[in-house]
Amino acid sequence: MMSEPVKDGTNEAPAAKPKLAAVRAKTENARKGVADAYSKAREKAATGYDTARDKTAAAYTTARRRASDGRERAAHALEENPVAALVGGLALGALVGALLPRGRREAEILSGVGTKINQTSRRVADAARDSARDVIDEYGLNTDSATDKVNSLLDTAAKAASSIGSAARGALKER
Repeated sequence: MMSEPVKDGTNEAPAAKPKLAAVRAKTENARKGVADAYSKAREKAATGYDTARDKTAAAYTTARRRASDGRERAAHALEENPVAALVGGLALGALVGALLPRGRREAEILSGVGTKINQTSRRVADAARDSARDVIDEYGLNTDSATDKVNSLLDTAAKAASSIGSAARGALKER
C-alpha cells in the first residue's frame, strides 16, 4: 500500500514528521557538540604549542648565554696558561692517536717506516721536552709550578663543564 501525498507535497506520513524533527534536532545538537569540542581542542593545542615554543626559546637563550660564558672562561684560562693548554692538547692528541685502530693496509705500507718514525719521533719529543724546560726555566717556573698551573687549568675546565651541565639541567627543568 502506497502512502498518499500529504497536503504539504511530501510522501511522508503524518506520524513520521515528529520523528524526523527529533532526528534533525539530535543531528543539529551532535553537530554543535562536535564543533564545540573541535574548537576547544584547537584552542588547547594552540596554547600548548605557544607554551612549548616560549619554553624552548627561553631554554635555547639560556643555553646559548651559558655556553658563551663557558667559552669566555675557557678562553681566559687559555690566555693565562698557554703552556698548560699546549701540553693538554698534545696529551689529548696522543691519546686519540693511540686509540685509533691500525688497518692491515696501513701496517703493510708502514712496516719499514715505523722504526724510523719511532726513532725520529723520540728525537723530536726529546728536543721539544728540552726546549720546553728551557722556556719554563726562562720564566722562572719549576716543575711544581707548571704542575700547579696544569692542575688549575684542569680544575677550571672541570668547573666550566660542571657549569654547562648545570645550565643544561636547569634548562631542561624549566621546560
